Amino acid sequence: MKKLFKQYKYAEVINQENLLPDFKDDYSFFANKDNLKNNPNAVYAVLHYVPNCHHIAAKNLLFQEKDECWKFFDRTAHFLTYGQFSDYIDDVSPALMYGLFLQRQKLIEISLSKLGGYLEKEVYKANQDYIGQAVYPSSYLIHFLIKKYAIENPLYERILEYGKGPGLYKRIIDEWDSKFSEIEPAY
Repeated sequence: MKKLFKQYKYAEVINQENLLPDFKDDYSFFANKDNLKNNPNAVYAVLHYVPNCHHIAAKNLLFQEKDECWKFFDRTAHFLTYGQFSDYIDDVSPALMYGLFLQRQKLIEISLSKLGGYLEKEVYKANQDYIGQAVYPSSYLIHFLIKKYAIENPLYERILEYGKGPGLYKRIIDEWDSKFSEIEPAY
């Protein structure tokens, strides 16, 4: 935990006055006219990797018990939902996680709709790379939790067809309604 706090600078005070100029400078550098023309993913890269504009800043403020963290979490949730560039299951999962964390049903519905569209693309139905894509156990868990708490998840059963299953989370999923309270704390 100490390494994480040091790496992501969770304990450092974020200078709110410097956030906007830092973001604008980084954005201008990465998304200048030439870079943007040759690499439209530059906008994604800036929004996703500049520390003061995404979830690292949110976590930093959360650990410092500052309410501004929710602005950053909300911005990240919207960015992940509307800025989705990949059709793979795991790449949609962070948007679903943020939507569930922030209890944003509409964002969850949008992400599920996008993923459903990807799964129905004719080009992917016979594509062995897409069919055999690796899916992290956490992706199965988030789809399960959405089904349990947020909204109807018509994709849950479909997601189980991909990857190797919920792995570590299988026991939690299987015992959720019956023996969940009996799962030993070490698990």
